[in-house]
Amino acid sequence: MNADIEREQVEQERRESVKLDAIVKLLFSVSKPLLVNAINGLFNTTYDPDGTDVDVIKTATEYAKKDMSLIRADLFIQVRADGKSVDYHLEFQLAADSRMVVRLFEYDIQHALENFRLSDISDVIKLKLAQSIVLHFEKSNTVPDTYRLLIEFADGTTHEYSADIFKYWNYDNNMLIDRKLYNLLPLQLFLLRAELDKLTEGRSEQAKPEAAVRVINLTKDLVNRIMELYDNGEFDILDLDRITSALNELYGHLRDRYNISEELSKEAENMIKTLYDERLVAETKKQANIETAIKMLLKDKPIDEIIEFTELTKKEIQDIQKTLNKA
Repeated sequence: MNADIEREQVEQERRESVKLDAIVKLLFSVSKPLLVNAINGLFNTTYDPDGTDVDVIKTATEYAKKDMSLIRADLFIQVRADGKSVDYHLEFQLAADSRMVVRLFEYDIQHALENFRLSDISDVIKLKLAQSIVLHFEKSNTVPDTYRLLIEFADGTTHEYSADIFKYWNYDNNMLIDRKLYNLLPLQLFLLRAELDKLTEGRSEQAKPEAAVRVINLTKDLVNRIMELYDNGEFDILDLDRITSALNELYGHLRDRYNISEELSKEAENMIKTLYDERLVAETKKQANIETAIKMLLKDKPIDEIIEFTELTKKEIQDIQKTLNKA
C-alpha cells in the first residue's frame, strides 16, 4: 500500500513538473522587450529592450546524440547587439537535484557543438558555451547559490564550469517588478503552494477556507499589478494574453489542489476574465481609431477634427503622421 502511495506521489510530482515547465515556457514566449527585460533581470545585463540594434532569437533546444537518443534543454536565447552575439541558457527546475549541473553542462556542450556545425570553419576550432542559469521554484535548503563542475584534463589541469541559480522563492511582487521580470509574476501563485500544503496538512477541512482566501487574495493582487503594468505601457496586448493565460492556469491548479468552492472560485476567475476583456475591447477600439485616423490624415483632414472623431490625443495623431511621412 505504501509503495502504491509513493508511486502516486512520484507521478503527481512528475505531472506538476511538466505543467510548470509548460507554463514557464509560455511566459517566455513573449515579445522582444519583455524577453530582453527578462535577460537583463536574470543575468544582470543592460540591453536596451526597445533598441533597434538589439535582436533576440530563440535557438534550438533539442539535440540528437550519436546513439540517436534526444536531449532537451528548456530554453536557449541568443541576443545580438553592438555587433556581438551572446547565448543565454535557462533551465526551469521544480525540486532540488544534485545532478542538475551535469545535465546543464551536457546541454551547453550540445548547444555549442550545434553552433559550431552551423558556423564557418576557421583555423582554430572554438566551442563557445552559453551563459547558464537555473530558475528554482520550490524552496530547498540544499540548493546552492551556484552550480559548479570541475573538468579535469589528461595532463591534470582542471577547469571549472559554473551556472548561476535564481532562487525564485526569495522574490516577491515588488522585487520582480523592480527587476522588470514582469513575465514571472504569475508564478507567485505557484510559490504559495508549499506554504498552503503546510497549512492544510492534517487538518484539511478546517484549513480549506483559509487556504482559499489566501489564493484568491494573491490572485486579485497579481491581476491588479499586471493590469497596472499593462496600462502603463510596459507590455502589449499579446503579452497580456500570455501572462493572463499563465495566471489562469496556475490559479486553476491551486483551485483544484485545495478544493476551492465554485462560489469563491468564480470571484477570482471573473476578475481575471473581466479585466482582460476590458483591456482587449479598449485595445481593439484604439486600433480601429488609429486606422480611422490614418484614413483621415491621408485625406488631409485637420487634426482637431481627427481628435474629435477618434478620441486619440494630439501627440498620438502627430506620431501617426510622422510614420506616414516616413513611409
